[in-house]
Amino acid sequence: MSAPKDAVLPPGSKILVTGANGYIGSHVADQLLQRGYLVRGTVRDAAKQAWLTELFDKEYGSGKFEIAEVKELTKDNLAAAMKGLSVYLPRDTTLFFGG
Repeated sequence: MSAPKDAVLPPGSKILVTGANGYIGSHVADQLLQRGYLVRGTVRDAAKQAWLTELFDKEYGSGKFEIAEVKELTKDNLAAAMKGLSVYLPRDTTLFFGG
């Protein structure tokens, strides 16, 4: 499965999925990986959720999915998890979190 032709983000873009170890978050991450996107998933405890990286590495190849540990979802902690990602906003405005 590939990204739709009219997708705003081209395949290969890295997308942040919060709560990637949860039921909905893991399915969203899986669907994005199927469409050729890279995924950074936030979890509260990276050591406990290492199985998620193993699962996605086995299914999609190494380096397509990564975990970002965010113990508490605060503005500063989320900004750290977003480091190096482009953020697309309405009206074609793009912000970049340096990395």
